[in-house]
Amino acid sequence: MMFAPGASRRSAHRAAARGPSPTRRALCLAALLTLGGLAGLAMPLAARALVPGELLWLQTHPLTGSGVDRGSAVAVADSGTVYAAGTLGAVQGGSSNIVLVARSADGSPLWATPYDGPGHGPDVATSVTVGSGGAVYVAGQATRAGSRDLVVLKFSPAGKLLWQRFCGGAAGPDKAGALVLDRSGNLLVAGWVAVRGRGSDAALAKYTPAGRRLWLRTWDGAAHRADRGVDIAVDRGGNAVVVGSTALARSPQTAALLLKYSASGHLRWVRRQSGGAHGDALACVALDANGSVFAGGHTKLPGTGVDALLVKYTAAGDDRWRWVATGMQNGRDEIADVAVDRGGWIHGAGSTVVLGTHSDGLVMSCTPNGLSRSLKAYDGGSYLADAFRTLACDAAGDVFVGGFTTSSAGVTSAIVAHYTRDLSQRLWLTPFEGTADGGANGAVSLALVPGGVVVAGTVVDAVTGPDLALAKLQR
Repeated sequence: MMFAPGASRRSAHRAAARGPSPTRRALCLAALLTLGGLAGLAMPLAARALVPGELLWLQTHPLTGSGVDRGSAVAVADSGTVYAAGTLGAVQGGSSNIVLVARSADGSPLWATPYDGPGHGPDVATSVTVGSGGAVYVAGQATRAGSRDLVVLKFSPAGKLLWQRFCGGAAGPDKAGALVLDRSGNLLVAGWVAVRGRGSDAALAKYTPAGRRLWLRTWDGAAHRADRGVDIAVDRGGNAVVVGSTALARSPQTAALLLKYSASGHLRWVRRQSGGAHGDALACVALDANGSVFAGGHTKLPGTGVDALLVKYTAAGDDRWRWVATGMQNGRDEIADVAVDRGGWIHGAGSTVVLGTHSDGLVMSCTPNGLSRSLKAYDGGSYLADAFRTLACDAAGDVFVGGFTTSSAGVTSAIVAHYTRDLSQRLWLTPFEGTADGGANGAVSLALVPGGVVVAGTVVDAVTGPDLALAKLQR
């Protein structure tokens, strides 16, 4: 599949992508603000019309003397409060901690609550969501009594930790991949738990809002080795679809894995996919209004390396279509996030290798029947690594993606872009960074709010290094 390379110079490419937006000038003039230990970059706006794609504010949560602090996921409450879950790097020989950061709709700091697991070892956040009444749930991994276990945390709207729940034990590391709320407000968490003597089993746990675990289901593949759930989606009836990977018998490689459970935890069906050369896995899943399943990840085909993969299954588990996108090189092509718009179109965001050995950002879109397909690759102009890691769709089906672009070795910028539904036009693309160059600048999670796009990720500060970042752009 052919892609057109981007401009040869990053600066020229940026100017063409952004048009008249003064984002970069505003960022350079931003002042560092401090409030109760929370710091950020605030960009005042003049009385003028806002430009689509304009960076409205960029706020960071630095921990002085820390290692790398990273944002992992973003969620927005009905009140407009923006929450980012992330991981604070270890300080002075200590271990990493989970952190939940809250900002108002205009970017003003509200609070930040760190979480240190009972074992005071490494803790990592992977996912966040907001429930009824503004309660916030965070999932990830925390250290407990010498083991690293799957953890679920509930916080009040004011940032108070209300409860913590663990899955797993001493057999090995357990971790949450993603969490989601059903229509009754119950929490479903997908991940994996270690099992002594056979690696890990894919896991799905269901909790009430009060923290009572209703059930825990684990799934062990035929190879009895590494089986993992990394993303989850739930339909209107409370049925959950978990995707990830499963180890193959008589092979060190994996197959893509889909598991569907009823609201009561009954396993309805299991589906596996392998491209023939093995090494397949799914990273993301979304459901349409009919419960049809769309999942993205990668597949390994003979002679083409690792290729981007989108698949569709019916609610009953029938295989409808499979779309494999191969770049011009035998490099690694993959889908990192997927979404379904109101019209049933499926969209995926990820990366592809077009020229040389470095990746470009990749966006894929197709109609529900899979017959009309389009894709776009984004090259930042330096022929170094670029990638999209997160995606969302608006009511019209337009696509918003976030990720990073590389200008020179070890120097990246976070990027957010807006495409039309069929990818025929890229309406804008905005890069942004912290106050220093570095390779940690990037967007990993985004959500749409009225008139804007909020983004969580990491930017590099000249004093504190890589920091958890929240940003908002005009839509």
